[in-house]
Amino acid sequence: MSGYVLRPAVAEDAAPCATIMRGWMGENEWFHTHHTPAGDATFLTTKIVAGTMTVAETGGEIAGFLVLEADYVACLYLHRKHRDKGLGVQFLDVAKAKNKSGLNLFTFQANSGARRFYEREGFKVEMMTDGAGNEEGIPDVMYVWEGI
Repeated sequence: MSGYVLRPAVAEDAAPCATIMRGWMGENEWFHTHHTPAGDATFLTTKIVAGTMTVAETGGEIAGFLVLEADYVACLYLHRKHRDKGLGVQFLDVAKAKNKSGLNLFTFQANSGARRFYEREGFKVEMMTDGAGNEEGIPDVMYVWEGI
């Protein structure tokens, strides 16, 4: 699969993870945010402090991160050069192992790559929304993995 090492995030990981998240935002013209890069790092710091964030590291750099809050996959972002290498599956395997009874998550309806990925990994559409419930106001979709 890879030379990725998954480990709990530490404070120093907030900035590189925020850069990964911001990179994804910049790749998607349909996505808009009111947050600043510093605000992204602050947000991720709260997840690190809460102990809900895992990072993947390879060659001394952060390749991606997962925020798992109980059975909710709150964030899953990979640096562009580390996509399509099995890392997303590795993160989901960790989440599934911790929550054998099931997981849920939201992604944006326009995020076709993520939707294909989650569906390929056994997640089913639970509901579609018009975006009124998220701060971006972008239509999203809730996925559920029913567990083993």
